[in-house]
Amino acid sequence: MIQRTRSLGAQELEALRHIADHGPLTVRQMTETYGRTHSLARTTLLTTMENLRKKGFVTRQATEAGFSYTAAQPKEQVLESLVQEFVQRSLGGSLAPFVAYITRAQGLTDAEANQLKLLVQDLEQPTENEEEAP
Repeated sequence: MIQRTRSLGAQELEALRHIADHGPLTVRQMTETYGRTHSLARTTLLTTMENLRKKGFVTRQATEAGFSYTAAQPKEQVLESLVQEFVQRSLGGSLAPFVAYITRAQGLTDAEANQLKLLVQDLEQPTENEEEAP
């Protein structure tokens, strides 16, 4: 689980997704790709990337081209952590409203629906402790 000092803003979240998908990236590379398509200046991206680093979402390593930023965890874990934080903060820990939203979401692909079915099947499987109980 990522240790955070505070949650992410919308711009930080989008930048983190880009880094997770395309990293490691220098600030220059981030400016040439993400910054250009989102009309963000290099200084803004540097601040965003440093905020992500301070919050524990990305790490940086010195290279010949400057600092290179990489997501601290694989994208799936980052997203899972953000969903957990959302459920805790916004829904008081209750998954029911979140699941209700997912089941009614427009544009759910067949692959996503199948993935959800597999997750539900996993929930329905007894755990090892349950199987051992008399």
